[in-house]
Amino acid sequence: MPTLPSMKGPVKLKLSTSRSCSMARSRKTRRQELLARSSPVLRHPKKGVEFTNQHLGSDYDQLVKLVAGNLWKGKPAAAIQTIVAQRRYQPGVFGGFEFLHTNHILSAITSSGPDELALRAQRELGIPVVRANRLVGENGLIQGDVDVMAPDAEKARMGREMMDELRIVTALNRWDKCLNL
Repeated sequence: MPTLPSMKGPVKLKLSTSRSCSMARSRKTRRQELLARSSPVLRHPKKGVEFTNQHLGSDYDQLVKLVAGNLWKGKPAAAIQTIVAQRRYQPGVFGGFEFLHTNHILSAITSSGPDELALRAQRELGIPVVRANRLVGENGLIQGDVDVMAPDAEKARMGREMMDELRIVTALNRWDKCLNL
């Protein structure tokens, strides 16, 4: 088990000055502009939020169709690759996965997001099993369809399937098999 370093003495906080805050805002604004150029969802954030608010809890398939069909259809597939390449890992992620691998602890990803992002994490972090949605593209353009491999409301079921695939046996798995569930 990893241990966290104990905190000794008072914790020092550094307050940001207005100059550093404005620099952070400036960097954030530039980043948003770059992403907005490559992402139709970010160019039309109100539409994406509107679709999500209307359908996320009630009709995930409709949400996927609206976002892919209305915001992504006909856009260059390279836009997704740009967004995926720009994503950064949180501090400590590589160390966390090193710990998992060293201790033979298996991991998996189930994501209702794009499979390109999940597959990148799979490659870079050594994650054996991934389930995520695939945005359909042809001739370098997004077609507006999605192969839904990870429905948002079915992640528990998918988690069980991935555990079966990884041959992870839990008491719950055994009980379900006894009841033929």
